[in-house]
Amino acid sequence: MTGRSSAPHHAADTEGRVYLPAEHKKPLRKEGIAARDALGPEVRADWSARICANIARLKAFETARTVLIYRSVRGEVQLARLDEEARRRGKTVAYPFCRPDGFMDALVPEDQTAFRRGAFGIEEPDPARSRRLDPVEVDFIVCPCTRFDGEGGRLGMGGGYYDRFLKRTKGFAVIAGFSVQQAESFPHRPRDVRIPVTVTEKEIIMSQQTKWSEQSAAAFARAVASKTSVPGGGGASSLAGALAAALGSMVGVYTMGKPRYADVEEDIQALTRQADTLREEFLECIEADAAAFEPLSRAYSIPKDDPDRDAVLERCLLDAAAVPMRIAKLAVETAGVLHEFGRKGSKLMISDAATGAAIVEGVLKGAVINVRVNTRLMKDREAAAALDAEAEALLEAGRAEASLAYAEVFEKLAN
Repeated sequence: MTGRSSAPHHAADTEGRVYLPAEHKKPLRKEGIAARDALGPEVRADWSARICANIARLKAFETARTVLIYRSVRGEVQLARLDEEARRRGKTVAYPFCRPDGFMDALVPEDQTAFRRGAFGIEEPDPARSRRLDPVEVDFIVCPCTRFDGEGGRLGMGGGYYDRFLKRTKGFAVIAGFSVQQAESFPHRPRDVRIPVTVTEKEIIMSQQTKWSEQSAAAFARAVASKTSVPGGGGASSLAGALAAALGSMVGVYTMGKPRYADVEEDIQALTRQADTLREEFLECIEADAAAFEPLSRAYSIPKDDPDRDAVLERCLLDAAAVPMRIAKLAVETAGVLHEFGRKGSKLMISDAATGAAIVEGVLKGAVINVRVNTRLMKDREAAAALDAEAEALLEAGRAEASLAYAEVFEKLAN
C-alpha cells in the first residue's frame, strides 16, 4: 500500500485562493489512518525508531533547549526514543495539553507518572503536576499527522490545536509521519500553518513552499528586490505593519509589572494583546496578498476575445483590492494602539511607540496606493469610486492618528 491518494478536488475562497474543502479532508484522513494502521507492530516500532533518529540529526533539534513532543495514539509515530534522547542531551521535554477553549498548552510533567488520559483519548500531562511553558519558550515542536504532502501541508485530526499553537511560538516545527501517509499536494487556506520539514523513516523532506512571512529578513528583502511578482508593495506593507505592531508589543512587555505604571497595568495588558493580534493579522496579509495576485495574473492571460474575460478580471481586481484595504484598516487600528502606548507606556520605551507610528503611516500610504492600482482598472466605476472613497477615509484618519502619536512622544521627550 503506497498511501498516496488521487488528487482531491479543490475550491476557492472569496479572495480567489485555492484550498481543500473540509468534506475532502475527511477521506484523506481516513486513508492516512488506514495506511499507518496497516503497519504491523514490529514495522511501526522500527520505523518510529528511524524517524526519531532522523529528527535527532536535525540542527534545529540539536540546538533546541526545550522540545515539545507527544505520546502516540492510534498508530501515530512513537516518540519514546526521542524523549529519551532529548533528556540524555539535557533538554526540557514538554507535552501538549488540549484545553476546552480550542488552544493547546505545552506542559512539562514533573515525572513520567504525571500523565492522564485526556481529550480524544490522548495521554497528556496532568496540569496539577506539570509546569506550563509560554509558547515562546518552546524551541522545537514535533507535530503528528494523519496525512502530509511533503510540501509543508499537514492534516491532523481537524481540531486545529497545533495550528493555533504554532502561530504563538517561534519554535522550529517538523511533521513526523510514516512514508505510507504521504498524499498528493493539497492546498490549504492561508491561516493553516505550513511546516517546513517532514521526517519519515526514509528521509527528511524539506518543503519548497515556506510562507513568505516565515522567511528571514534577508531572504524576504532579496525576494522583493528580485524580478518576481511577489512579494511586492502589498507584502512589504504588511511586513512593515507587523513590525509596527511588534514595537507596540515591546512597549507593553517592558511596561507591564512596573510599580510606577500600576494604575495603567490593565490597559497596557489589553493593548499588548491587541498589538499581538494585529501583528499576526499583518503577517497573514503577506500570504493573502501573494495569493490574490495569482488569479489576477491568470485573468490577464485570458484571450481578449473570450466573452468571460471582463467578468473574471473584474472579480479578480475586486479581490486583489480587498487585501490592501484590509491592510489599511489594520494600519488605522495599529496607529490607535501605538498612540495609547505613547501615552501610557514606560517613558523609557515610548520612542518605540513613536517609531511604530511613523512606520504605520507609511504602511497606510502603501496600502491605499495598492487599492488604487486595482480600482483604476475596474469597469464598474461606481464600485471603484466607493472603494477609493473608503480607502481615502482610512488614509485621512490613520495619518492623523499616527502623526499625533508621533508628535506627542516627540514633545514628551523634548521636555
